[in-house]
Amino acid sequence: MGAWFWPSRTSLAALAAFDHFLAHFGQAGEAFAYAQTKFKIDRLERRLQEFREEILEFCRQKQATVLAGSGVRVAAKFEEKTRFPHKGDPLRAPLEELVRRAGRWDEASDLSLSQLVKVLEEETWPPELLEQLRQFASTEESATMRVTPAKPPETSE
Repeated sequence: MGAWFWPSRTSLAALAAFDHFLAHFGQAGEAFAYAQTKFKIDRLERRLQEFREEILEFCRQKQATVLAGSGVRVAAKFEEKTRFPHKGDPLRAPLEELVRRAGRWDEASDLSLSQLVKVLEEETWPPELLEQLRQFASTEESATMRVTPAKPPETSE
Protein backbone atom coordinates (compact mmCIF):
# COMPACT_ATOMS: atom_id res chain seq x y z
CA MET A 1 0.00 0.00 0.00
CA GLY A 2 1.36 3.43 -0.96
CA ALA A 3 2.34 5.99 1.62
CA TRP A 4 0.24 9.10 2.02
CA PHE A 5 0.87 12.42 3.67
CA TRP A 6 -1.10 15.25 5.13
CA PRO A 7 -0.56 18.23 2.79
CA SER A 8 0.63 21.55 4.18
CA ARG A 9 -1.43 24.73 3.80
CA THR A 10 0.87 25.78 0.96
CA SER A 11 0.28 22.46 -0.80
CA LEU A 12 -3.47 22.80 -0.30
CA ALA A 13 -3.40 26.33 -1.73
CA ALA A 14 -1.41 25.08 -4.72
CA LEU A 15 -3.88 22.22 -5.25
CA ALA A 16 -6.81 24.63 -5.03
CA ALA A 17 -5.17 26.94 -7.57
CA PHE A 18 -4.50 23.98 -9.88
CA ASP A 19 -8.11 22.77 -9.49
CA HIS A 20 -9.29 26.27 -10.39
CA PHE A 21 -6.98 26.22 -13.41
CA LEU A 22 -8.32 22.85 -14.54
CA ALA A 23 -11.92 24.01 -14.09
CA HIS A 24 -11.22 27.17 -16.05
CA PHE A 25 -9.22 25.59 -18.88
CA GLY A 26 -11.07 22.32 -19.00
CA GLN A 27 -8.38 19.70 -18.79
CA ALA A 28 -4.84 19.01 -17.71
CA GLY A 29 -3.91 18.39 -21.34
CA GLU A 30 -3.87 22.12 -21.98
CA ALA A 31 -1.57 22.68 -19.02
CA PHE A 32 0.72 19.98 -20.37
CA ALA A 33 0.59 21.51 -23.85
CA TYR A 34 1.40 24.91 -22.38
CA ALA A 35 4.37 23.54 -20.45
CA GLN A 36 5.58 21.59 -23.47
CA THR A 37 5.32 24.70 -25.65
CA LYS A 38 7.14 26.78 -23.03
CA PHE A 39 9.99 24.27 -22.94
CA LYS A 40 10.19 24.33 -26.75
CA ILE A 41 10.31 28.13 -26.77
CA ASP A 42 13.07 28.12 -24.14
CA ARG A 43 15.04 25.58 -26.19
CA LEU A 44 14.51 27.63 -29.37
CA GLU A 45 15.59 30.84 -27.62
CA ARG A 46 18.81 29.11 -26.53
CA ARG A 47 19.35 27.87 -30.09
CA LEU A 48 18.64 31.35 -31.45
CA GLN A 49 21.29 32.75 -29.10
CA GLU A 50 23.74 30.11 -30.33
CA PHE A 51 23.01 31.09 -33.96
CA ARG A 52 23.45 34.76 -33.05
CA GLU A 53 26.84 34.11 -31.47
CA GLU A 54 27.98 31.97 -34.42
CA ILE A 55 26.89 34.59 -36.97
CA LEU A 56 28.52 37.42 -35.03
CA GLU A 57 31.76 35.45 -34.71
CA PHE A 58 31.72 34.70 -38.45
CA CYS A 59 31.13 38.39 -39.20
CA ARG A 60 34.02 39.36 -36.90
CA GLN A 61 36.36 36.88 -38.57
CA LYS A 62 35.38 37.94 -42.09
CA GLN A 63 34.97 41.61 -41.15
CA ALA A 64 31.51 41.44 -42.70
CA THR A 65 28.49 43.52 -41.76
CA VAL A 66 25.86 41.82 -43.93
CA LEU A 67 25.24 38.15 -44.66
CA ALA A 68 22.72 37.20 -47.32
CA GLY A 69 21.30 33.88 -48.38
CA SER A 70 18.10 31.88 -48.83
CA GLY A 71 15.95 34.96 -49.18
CA VAL A 72 17.09 36.81 -46.04
CA ARG A 73 19.76 39.28 -45.03
CA VAL A 74 21.34 39.51 -41.61
CA ALA A 75 23.05 42.80 -40.78
CA ALA A 76 25.54 42.88 -37.92
CA LYS A 77 26.79 46.07 -36.32
CA PHE A 78 29.75 46.26 -33.97
CA GLU A 79 30.54 49.33 -31.91
CA GLU A 80 32.24 50.30 -28.68
CA LYS A 81 29.94 51.67 -26.00
CA THR A 82 30.94 53.39 -22.78
CA ARG A 83 29.69 51.61 -19.68
CA PHE A 84 29.68 52.48 -15.98
CA PRO A 85 29.32 50.13 -12.99
CA HIS A 86 25.72 49.05 -12.37
CA LYS A 87 24.08 48.71 -8.97
CA GLY A 88 25.69 45.89 -7.05
CA ASP A 89 29.08 46.44 -8.70
CA PRO A 90 31.79 47.22 -6.10
CA LEU A 91 32.87 50.28 -8.11
CA ARG A 92 29.38 51.80 -8.00
CA ALA A 93 29.66 53.35 -4.50
CA PRO A 94 33.00 55.12 -5.19
CA LEU A 95 31.61 56.38 -8.51
CA GLU A 96 28.55 57.81 -6.79
CA GLU A 97 30.79 59.41 -4.15
CA LEU A 98 32.96 61.02 -6.85
CA VAL A 99 29.94 62.57 -8.55
CA ARG A 100 28.51 63.79 -5.22
CA ARG A 101 31.83 65.30 -4.05
CA ALA A 102 32.12 67.11 -7.37
CA GLY A 103 28.68 68.65 -6.83
CA ARG A 104 27.41 67.09 -10.07
CA TRP A 105 24.87 64.62 -8.67
CA ASP A 106 21.87 66.53 -10.04
CA GLU A 107 23.44 66.68 -13.51
CA ALA A 108 23.93 62.93 -13.47
CA SER A 109 20.20 62.62 -12.78
CA ASP A 110 20.30 60.24 -9.84
CA LEU A 111 23.42 58.77 -11.37
CA SER A 112 21.94 58.02 -14.72
CA LEU A 113 24.55 55.88 -16.44
CA SER A 114 23.45 57.11 -19.85
CA GLN A 115 23.87 60.70 -18.64
CA LEU A 116 27.42 59.92 -17.48
CA VAL A 117 28.21 58.44 -20.90
CA LYS A 118 26.92 61.65 -22.47
CA VAL A 119 29.06 63.76 -20.10
CA LEU A 120 32.17 61.78 -21.14
CA GLU A 121 31.36 61.87 -24.85
CA GLU A 122 30.59 65.60 -24.87
CA GLU A 123 33.26 66.45 -22.26
CA THR A 124 30.95 68.93 -20.53
CA TRP A 125 32.66 68.68 -17.12
CA PRO A 126 36.07 70.09 -16.12
CA PRO A 127 39.03 68.05 -17.50
CA GLU A 128 40.28 66.92 -14.07
CA LEU A 129 36.80 65.64 -13.17
CA LEU A 130 36.45 63.90 -16.55
CA GLU A 131 39.76 62.14 -15.90
CA GLN A 132 38.52 60.88 -12.53
CA LEU A 133 35.22 59.81 -14.11
CA ARG A 134 37.08 57.84 -16.81
CA GLN A 135 38.58 55.66 -14.07
CA PHE A 136 35.13 54.14 -13.58
CA ALA A 137 34.25 53.82 -17.27
CA SER A 138 35.02 50.86 -19.45
CA THR A 139 34.26 50.04 -23.05
CA GLU A 140 32.76 46.85 -24.32
CA GLU A 141 31.66 45.65 -27.69
CA SER A 142 28.00 45.93 -28.51
CA ALA A 143 26.50 43.86 -31.30
CA THR A 144 23.07 44.13 -32.85
CA MET A 145 21.48 42.09 -35.59
CA ARG A 146 18.53 42.69 -37.90
CA VAL A 147 16.87 40.15 -40.15
CA THR A 148 15.12 41.50 -43.23
CA PRO A 149 13.88 40.01 -46.47
CA ALA A 150 16.63 39.83 -49.05
CA LYS A 151 16.35 42.10 -52.04
CA PRO A 152 15.70 40.20 -55.23
CA PRO A 153 18.72 40.11 -57.54
CA GLU A 154 18.71 42.81 -60.16
CA THR A 155 18.11 41.51 -63.62
CA SER A 156 19.67 43.03 -66.68
CA GLU A 157 17.42 43.01 -69.67
